[in-house]
Amino acid sequence: MLENKLQGNNLYTFHHINGLTPPFQNGTISHRGHIFSKHYCFTPLLHGNSTWEWQPLACAPKKLYFVLGVREWTYAICLLIAILSMFIVLMVYLMCSEMRNSFYGVAIKAYTICMILGYALLAYLTLHNPANLSNAACRILPSLALMNLVLSFYILSFIAFKLYLSFYGVVFTKLMFWLIFTPIVLVAVGWSFFVGFSYYGSRLIFGGDTCWFDPRNWSIMIYLYAPVFVACAISGFFYVLSQIYIRDQPDIETEKSFESIEKNRFRSFWKYVGYTAVVWVVCICSFAFNYYWENRSHLNYAVSFCMAFHGFAALYALIGKNQQIQNFLRRIDNGEDTCENSVPLSSFG
Repeated sequence: MLENKLQGNNLYTFHHINGLTPPFQNGTISHRGHIFSKHYCFTPLLHGNSTWEWQPLACAPKKLYFVLGVREWTYAICLLIAILSMFIVLMVYLMCSEMRNSFYGVAIKAYTICMILGYALLAYLTLHNPANLSNAACRILPSLALMNLVLSFYILSFIAFKLYLSFYGVVFTKLMFWLIFTPIVLVAVGWSFFVGFSYYGSRLIFGGDTCWFDPRNWSIMIYLYAPVFVACAISGFFYVLSQIYIRDQPDIETEKSFESIEKNRFRSFWKYVGYTAVVWVVCICSFAFNYYWENRSHLNYAVSFCMAFHGFAALYALIGKNQQIQNFLRRIDNGEDTCENSVPLSSFG
């Protein structure tokens, strides 16, 4: 069988063969009243005893079959570990009176909720055959996963921005917080909605053989990793500004506990951001390697173990290295009252 693929305006030398018309400007052909577009091939067809003609046939790209093996189960289990770790962080920040109503505490809680939902949806999509999901579910679920993952990175950028302002004594009111946070959420929702109804080439981004980004093309790099990179660039910008501010300060012991708390938050937060960046760099590189070696999958064991590492990193940096959280846990261990220091919700420090 002779395969012929005409795309765009790349026209080949073509002759009339038994009613077969030359390709149109967009690469389609017409034969006996039927239109064949983009992908088609030719096969010889016998008419009578001695007459042959070229018959065009529609060709579909190779189907991506659903696989649920050890690699997929390992990935799902590692996502579950990350989800449980994020849930522990969420519960601790909810219980800690000093963090519960602060800007940093509210932002971290919003971040962990996004990660829990995003990772839970990824695990669900990994373990379920797209053929068993409706067309609507195969577009809505990955769109929701994309929304939560992208939003989580822009929450980190928002925290980086606020930590930088904290060095100058800026305190967000509740109104200021929502005036900045709400557009971030709307952008993430709009982006996921746009991707869910967009095409990559001739195919829907979500739907068909897979209910996530198709590993046979670069759509995940454009629609997930690109916005993540932008969020990381924004965070990195405020990190550099913060480091410049710290460098220019005199090297003396501070009397204000507020400043020491902010510096401790800064260090623990950026430890976590660094670990998160490592995890996602591994995911990007793994996909690039898989694509180069024609292993049509987003997954390998490095990606799976990095998901579990991401959860442990949250426990280590956001709980283990946070001074306020550690003081709160010590008070619980000593049986002291943990509600006496609760602060009002009128402002976010």
